[in-house]
Amino acid sequence: MDKGRIPKIALQCNPNGKRPLGRPRKRWRDNIQEILTKYRLGRLDRLEEEGIFHDGEEWKRRCSQLTGPKAYLGKILFVCLFVCLFVCLLAGWLAGWLAGWLAGWLAGWLAGWLAGWLAGWLTG
Repeated sequence: MDKGRIPKIALQCNPNGKRPLGRPRKRWRDNIQEILTKYRLGRLDRLEEEGIFHDGEEWKRRCSQLTGPKAYLGKILFVCLFVCLFVCLLAGWLAGWLAGWLAGWLAGWLAGWLAGWLAGWLTG
């Protein structure tokens, strides 16, 4: 292989300098790909090959799932479940507290009445 050919230079290259520390910087394409993956719209390179970005109706159809009622359904269900759980726990705690208070009050009243009746019966 001739010494001036690019493959030979690339093979024997010893670059000077240092790589920057940390992860590589995020590019615009990386952010777009992350969003597309999150919402399951497809891969960026595939969408570019198919020309979907230039077809307004197809792109609108794919993006409509992000803003329609189905997009918020999972969040709404989560909030409803959380509220129901909180109300059930609160109702259970309140019922237990009320039952304990009522039982304590009833036992105290009954003990007082019985002590009064017994004292009256013994002295009378």
